[in-house]
Amino acid sequence: KFHVKKIYQVKVEGIASEKQLERLKKGMLVEGEEMGGLEVTPLKSPTPDRIKAKRPVHPPKNGKRNEVSKHSWYTVALSEGKYRQIRRMFGAADLPVIKLKRVRMGPIGLRGLERGDWRELTKEEIAALDAVVGS
Repeated sequence: KFHVKKIYQVKVEGIASEKQLERLKKGMLVEGEEMGGLEVTPLKSPTPDRIKAKRPVHPPKNGKRNEVSKHSWYTVALSEGKYRQIRRMFGAADLPVIKLKRVRMGPIGLRGLERGDWRELTKEEIAALDAVVGS
């Protein structure tokens, strides 16, 4: 209703090409539903293409042993999200989501809160949120 921007950290399988990032930024049709564009920026350096390991972290999909799949992290900003929009859009761009964590809602950081935790907002946070939603 208020379109407060939410910021997520997203870990995906693979490393996005410029073309894939452009698709995510422009928006796309996913499962017959129009999805608006995302603000996507790389979060940290991706792992090498393939790295050798003594034991695979995840069972290899290609049947080869001693390899770990490549992955990368992105920061994603979303103002008006649809059901599982980030997962669905990254999946449609051939970048399956491994981990998705919301880190900020508008002016309010969520650092230190574990899944299911909550806390009272400070007066400053309430005022900042009111300023964002215009009430």
